[in-house]
Amino acid sequence: MILSVTFSKAVANAEVVLGRPYIRVKINLKPKSSGAVYFAELFTDTQVFHENFDELTLNDFIEKCRGNCFKNCVIRTETEEITFLTNRKGKTTELRKSIERNIKNYASAKNIPSVNLNENNRRKNYIIQEGEPVGFLCALGVMNEQGKVISSKYDKFRQINRFLEFIDDILPYISNEGKTLNIVDFGSGKSYLTFAVHYYLTQVKKVACRITRSLKNF
Repeated sequence: MILSVTFSKAVANAEVVLGRPYIRVKINLKPKSSGAVYFAELFTDTQVFHENFDELTLNDFIEKCRGNCFKNCVIRTETEEITFLTNRKGKTTELRKSIERNIKNYASAKNIPSVNLNENNRRKNYIIQEGEPVGFLCALGVMNEQGKVISSKYDKFRQINRFLEFIDDILPYISNEGKTLNIVDFGSGKSYLTFAVHYYLTQVKKVACRITRSLKNF
């Protein structure tokens, strides 16, 4: 079963096919209900549109958009992550990797109604999940030692996860197995996102990286 689909890197004629200039689409499995089972977020530069799909319309949408409207398509199922990369000449490369996390529990939780269903759905799609303490988030006051996000910091928690989604999308293009990624940070403040990138690359993706903090902001 498909759990999620992400489209990115829209092609020039995507608006002709889709009716709007979407630059990114995210589709996730919803809890079981009498209606559609997939919830889609379709992003333009300035707006987000929502649609509901059943399994048939989802498959049709994937076939219509993959390679034709978006160069990148990532499909996550119960057992694997499938990435489709389309180059300028229209040739598509398919990459597959197994999913190590306990995806059965994830799918089960997504389909079981409960009193805390909205809270569960709010966090389950995040790369960094609530309930699992992460060192840098605890040190920065975003989480407590039990992994619960501090209520006043939930916007920051969401921002960190959204930023990591962009990193996840581009990682297949920039990571070279066995080599260290060199990253220059032009940010300021408490460096939430810098710590997040380092954690995600080294702890989640097991990619060696070196981050250099610039003393100048351009």
